[in-house]
Amino acid sequence: MKFENIKKIRGIFTLVLLVAMMACSKKGDQGPPGEDGNANVVQYNFGAFNHSGAEVQQNFALSKNDFEQSMVYVFVQYNNFWYPLPGTIGSTYSYRVFYRPMENSTDLFINRLAGSGSQPFSAMRVIAVRVNSTITVGGNFRNGADKTDLIVKGANNELYTTNQLNVMDYKTFCSSLGIAE
Repeated sequence: MKFENIKKIRGIFTLVLLVAMMACSKKGDQGPPGEDGNANVVQYNFGAFNHSGAEVQQNFALSKNDFEQSMVYVFVQYNNFWYPLPGTIGSTYSYRVFYRPMENSTDLFINRLAGSGSQPFSAMRVIAVRVNSTITVGGNFRNGADKTDLIVKGANNELYTTNQLNVMDYKTFCSSLGIAE
């Protein structure tokens, strides 16, 4: 008789265990798909142009509001290599850039600091990276203010500061932010 009770208890236990396992294996509804992303990057492409030594001005469709919430990078192509601006190209030419953000667009100005004559560029890319967050780094900087650095989340969820992105070559920059070359 005890043996039959043990069989019944074992059968009931097995049935309860199966029901519990089936209840645990049920999956919830599939959530909506996420958006494809590229670290909130917008790239503006420009064709060939010559820098004759005078100031070069280009306009692109980045509003003042978006400019204020982005890090902006400029690359020019010379002799099949991409160079970041501001910077030096070869041993002769040196450039700086500055911006004038307006309500619906931004003007980019490229000034030559060193070198003479005409320098042909085969292309230019302006890349605006939307900032994920801003951090204030303590310290006494100009005018006694703290230094603020901009942070962006890259293609592999790594965080990059403005200074880190500024020293990257074009290929590494694109790879880090998930930009197709």
